[in-house]
Amino acid sequence: MAREIVLTDRADQEIDDACDWYEACEPGLDEAFLRALGQALDAISHQPEFYPIRFASIRRIILKKFPYAVYYRPDGEMIIVEAVFHEARDPSRLQF
Repeated sequence: MAREIVLTDRADQEIDDACDWYEACEPGLDEAFLRALGQALDAISHQPEFYPIRFASIRRIILKKFPYAVYYRPDGEMIIVEAVFHEARDPSRLQF
């Protein structure tokens, strides 16, 4: 059974920022980013324990074809997405 995905405000803003940047680079690229993100979110909603722990209880899945990762934590019947983070950025900015 798939778990519900809940985005934090931070994750939501990071997705908006990435979409804006990709759309400015090439029209339609934001849609490809959102598809890759959707695939990752679908995967974690079905198998949240499958992906490795990166920080304490925070797990990570890397998007296909985009240098972003989704940082999340299972919380009962929900998955809390804490960040959608560009992997070239300084990881010390990830504060959980």
